[in-house]
Amino acid sequence: MAYAGRTGTVSSPSGRLVSQSTQKPNWRPIWQSLLAVAWIAAFAACFYQFDLPNSSPKINRMQIWQELPLLLVNAIDPPPPAVGDAETRQLWKHAGWRNLPQRFGMYGVSLWILAAAWAWGHLVLRCCRLTRSLPRLERHFFAMACGLSVISLQVLGLGLASVLSRVAVGSVLTLAIPLEFGLRLIGFTHRTDPLGSDLKRPPSWREFAGQYWPLLGLLPFLMCYIGGAFLPEVDFDVKEYHFGGPKEWYQEGQIHFLPHNVYTSFPFLTEMLTLLGMVLYGDWYWGALAGKGVLMSFSLLTALGLFAAGRRWFTPTVGVWAALIHLSTPWIYRISIIAYAEGGLTFYLFACLYATMLLVDHVRTSSSSPALVNQSDQHTLGSWRGLAILAGLLAGSAMACKYPGAISVVIPIASVIAVTTYRQHRSWHLPLEVFLLFCLGVSLTIGPWLLKNLIETGNPVYPLLYSVFGGTDWNPELNAKWNHAHSPDHHHLTDLGLKLIDVTLKADWLSPLLFGLAPLAFYSHCNRRRTFWLWMYVAYLFATWWLLTHRIDRFWVPLIPIVSLLAAVGIEWNPAKWWRYGMGLAAALAMTFNLAFMTSSLCGYNAYLLDLKIAAEQTARITAPETVLLNSRLPAGAKVLCVGEAELFDARFAYIYNTVFDLSIFEQLAGTEAPEISSRDRPLRSTVEIQRNLKQQGITHVLVNWQEILRYRTTYGYTDFVTPGRFQQLLQMQILEKSWDTPGLQNIERADPAIRAEVDRWGPELILEIDGQRYYKTFEIFPVVQ
Repeated sequence: MAYAGRTGTVSSPSGRLVSQSTQKPNWRPIWQSLLAVAWIAAFAACFYQFDLPNSSPKINRMQIWQELPLLLVNAIDPPPPAVGDAETRQLWKHAGWRNLPQRFGMYGVSLWILAAAWAWGHLVLRCCRLTRSLPRLERHFFAMACGLSVISLQVLGLGLASVLSRVAVGSVLTLAIPLEFGLRLIGFTHRTDPLGSDLKRPPSWREFAGQYWPLLGLLPFLMCYIGGAFLPEVDFDVKEYHFGGPKEWYQEGQIHFLPHNVYTSFPFLTEMLTLLGMVLYGDWYWGALAGKGVLMSFSLLTALGLFAAGRRWFTPTVGVWAALIHLSTPWIYRISIIAYAEGGLTFYLFACLYATMLLVDHVRTSSSSPALVNQSDQHTLGSWRGLAILAGLLAGSAMACKYPGAISVVIPIASVIAVTTYRQHRSWHLPLEVFLLFCLGVSLTIGPWLLKNLIETGNPVYPLLYSVFGGTDWNPELNAKWNHAHSPDHHHLTDLGLKLIDVTLKADWLSPLLFGLAPLAFYSHCNRRRTFWLWMYVAYLFATWWLLTHRIDRFWVPLIPIVSLLAAVGIEWNPAKWWRYGMGLAAALAMTFNLAFMTSSLCGYNAYLLDLKIAAEQTARITAPETVLLNSRLPAGAKVLCVGEAELFDARFAYIYNTVFDLSIFEQLAGTEAPEISSRDRPLRSTVEIQRNLKQQGITHVLVNWQEILRYRTTYGYTDFVTPGRFQQLLQMQILEKSWDTPGLQNIERADPAIRAEVDRWGPELILEIDGQRYYKTFEIFPVVQ
């Protein structure tokens, strides 16, 4: 069913586009409109009264409204600080548009990667015989999705072959660009467009001005995305393994198993793009930021897909609003300026959903054709096969971003394809063929990652499923710690209600447009069947997040593009002019609030025009002051054993480390080999043995991050072998010299209560009293006795 009230197009149940101009207007009764207005007002009132859970001190959303004009003005032209410390005033002097050229090199590398992805992706679509089956906009969207996946696999292959030179990688990367343009020049592009209907024709300028002008509202958001994406990182996980792993591979010139960082055995589609940026830029630090710019494009491409999907399945206005709502959501901005894997997973989840719905529409449209059943219409059958492979490629790419993609994308999409094709044909021949083609696509994009793990560790999904496959450098104790840290603590129904409030209303980086408008899609006359199944997918994603994960906020972010599309349908709920204008004004106000929120420090590091070298120094001091100290004071040729420290991306010295979920290298070097003895009771090796082990590894200094060890002890757990008393023993054995005179200190009264209790119980040796105040050491640096 469709509604109308103005000329346009809308999807029929088959997925085709039909004209709206010939249909009768379908106005809403006044009581329904009043209820909708009451719902939106009540939702907004609840949304804006919440404090932001992650702000410190707590900030209410209404406070942001009060500061909104100032935030917007400061984002355009930040004033000099009237108050503040000398460092803040000095930083302001190093900010300005004059620093924009510093980013040009990173911009160039990012555009190089994106251009190569576009070319490789179009070649993939040609192989799938889809170049004549999709309209232009969708061809570019799916080409970028396939191309980014392909070049990540190319980097993986070249890295495993120890060929990470700029010339070799750049040559392979660029090869597709002249090839694709050559094919276009010789006319190797089909003109027919059976799946695209009238969407194959791009809009004229008159149509753009009439229907798509609101897209101009994306410009300030795009400036924020680009400004934030090319800034240094401040996130722990990013510096520990999203950037840390590629940095190690870049420095060593090859990709190989890192037994001290279990995270680097995950599928690393997005991290390969970071590594690619390092290789092409010729520097691991600035190249990582160029790669982060590519990762930011996942959000922009998702918005492009939402625009295309809204046009195809609903109305052009729905496509416009879906893109606007998506990119104006602070969560999407946040995963775009922080190099998480969720940006890629979100993009591939929606891209796979899009391709699957095209396949389902094609199945329904073609199932009544005897020619298809008899396999005589080779073009139609080819499109069917191509869409099945495309959906598989994208589903496998989602899993290649992150293992949870198997749950959120591969399994549900495979189930939909199997059930839908069987219901339409009531036989197993063609449904089985389509399902196997989907599985082929999945295996092509996730298979290399599983094969890499199988060869390196004996477990294709290492470190998961240890009880089934085992795994090199893993044991039952580490597996138990891993499962405990990455599983939900409980399944109380009261918590389900609280998490539902968190996801829809309370989380810091939500937009009120998402769940404020999406429920109206239930009552929209526009393509109700598709709307229902989109809601079912949202419910599935939320349920699996709550049931199967440790419920970190960003793990549910991949459902946002689907909710954005539903919210856009909600805006189109009533075709009355007063409703459209009123909703347009309300949405504009909400997006203005989101824009001001994005440009504040509440949404991430946003020193958009700060001198990049100053920004790098500032972020390093914020996240790893001990690393900054080592960078400045270590002699040439020094090598540091890091205990409890894994956030080492900023380190410009040689180091050895392990993550909290890996075997402790310090324990292996200093503890006796006695597996029957617990870590807490394990004695130290002899002085000669420890000195020999340290010398063999070339270790000249030992960094102990007590702050991180305390955090781990109160959360994931940490080996009991490491205690302040151990290092007192090493001092007495004359293996270590006295620690440097400038340890980090933290006022114990200002610490988290769990940390405070753990210091008093486990590490009283760390406590110092200065001027009547109690402090504890956050880190220490010990030179090794030579």
